[in-house]
Amino acid sequence: MVKRILTVIIVLTMIAMMSTGFTAAADEAVEEDYVNYLWEIPEDASEEQYIQLMERNFRIIQEFELLFTPESYKEFANVYKKQYKKSKSFEDAQKVVEAQANLVQKTTVADGVWFLWGASAEDNANGYAWFTGNVGPVVDGEEANLTEEALDASQIDSFGQAPVLIKALLDDPTQAKGNIVLISGGGFFTRSNAAEGYAAIPCFNDLGYNCFLLQRRVEPFSVDDIGMDMQRAIRLVKYYAEKEGWGGQDMIAAAGFSGGGGTILQAINHDYGDMTPVDEGATSYIPDEIDAINSDLDVAMIAYGSGSTPVTEENENLPAFYITHGEEDDMVPPENAHITYESVKDRVPAMLYMVPGAKHGYGVGQSSNAAEGCKEWPGQADEFMQSLR
Repeated sequence: MVKRILTVIIVLTMIAMMSTGFTAAADEAVEEDYVNYLWEIPEDASEEQYIQLMERNFRIIQEFELLFTPESYKEFANVYKKQYKKSKSFEDAQKVVEAQANLVQKTTVADGVWFLWGASAEDNANGYAWFTGNVGPVVDGEEANLTEEALDASQIDSFGQAPVLIKALLDDPTQAKGNIVLISGGGFFTRSNAAEGYAAIPCFNDLGYNCFLLQRRVEPFSVDDIGMDMQRAIRLVKYYAEKEGWGGQDMIAAAGFSGGGGTILQAINHDYGDMTPVDEGATSYIPDEIDAINSDLDVAMIAYGSGSTPVTEENENLPAFYITHGEEDDMVPPENAHITYESVKDRVPAMLYMVPGAKHGYGVGQSSNAAEGCKEWPGQADEFMQSLR
């Protein structure tokens, strides 16, 4: 009887502790280190300067979206999108800054992000730094187009904003079946994360893969510059997979949607293997130990992002290819997928899945209006990758 009473007391005590948050370690706030990467708005800033710096900070925070609790980020983004974007007024710009104070970080930048080319001038021999506008290697001759005004006019990035890789590891990364770099579409001028990258992360995590969302540079950077970001991302994943002892080191893959698929093909066709940014024309770049790692993939997954030309014959170390495309795609011609598939199927393992009735941009099939069959491709891709072992 005494044991039963003690058991009841223990259970009730545990319930009480859980309800008051004593055991809810996951709900504890983490250090808000994202503020270290924002532009400081001077107290005496003019309205024009205030708005410019608020805009830059919003875009940086937007790049870090997955580090915040969904609820707090949504409230913050709504103030920007539903109030400021409509009025463009100084008063609503101030409301965005006020809303920023209510953001809740669930993962620190230090734990959740890799800066592709460094976050400070001390990070590497090239002196790339967050605030200088010099955020990564640039193909010679393009610097003149990368003015402060041109970068601030970009659809998604601003002056000084650096490309990053967001980590989404399994609870036990050592048990991963593979490691996948995810690249959202949006051509080469934006990143459609909401419909693609963000939805793909839980999908592939559930299938047993560590995921890494690439926030690549976009216009006005050149396609060559963007391709170097892809190449660097692959090398970083390989480097840390070995260093941390993660599972799936023999399965380094990339999944790209639309323009993200084009970015993967850029890496395969032009930035592959042992090439460094110097070989791409960034002659002032100083390669580091990560650049010494081969940047070839084991598997390339191209979702409605195939180009109109065959995969190059020059790359002798092609990855296996999983290709999916909508039969009714009205943005990227369906025949492009067949061109890609036909150019690789006799050289490496390859699979083509044309989705009946599907249009462009179906992501991982999460949308309610996605054609039947769209959500099948991640599972198919998983089976394809595992069949290669």
